[in-house]
Amino acid sequence: MKNNIQKQIDKAIEEKWQVCVYGLGNLGMKLYEEVPGIFNLHANLFSDGNDDKVNNTTIEGMKGIFLKDLLESSKDILVFVLVDNPYDSQIEEKLSQNSKLHVCTLRKLTKLEMVFEYYYGAKMLSDYQKLPVWKG
Repeated sequence: MKNNIQKQIDKAIEEKWQVCVYGLGNLGMKLYEEVPGIFNLHANLFSDGNDDKVNNTTIEGMKGIFLKDLLESSKDILVFVLVDNPYDSQIEEKLSQNSKLHVCTLRKLTKLEMVFEYYYGAKMLSDYQKLPVWKG
């Protein structure tokens, strides 16, 4: 059975939502293509809480959007939050104020079987699923 994050991603694909990566720090700049790519998606927007970073960043094929504008969006947007703990939870809370923003944090993505398998392989996934900590 699919969890809510996977259902949300499937709906984004089906309905052709815009895809945004949030976070222009070290982690975000390393993962802005890779994380959406796991789901055969390409982000067309990028954002950050620091407007200067948005202004001064150029990523081919993507458009910068200020946090304020993202929060006011009237269109459905799948947002991959590419920042580390504890900031991911704070950002998720802020973005979730707009019901049109569908937020996927790295913390939640790592609980998806396909993401775990992508990074660690099928054998490791199988072994890990046998542990009591697996909440799939």
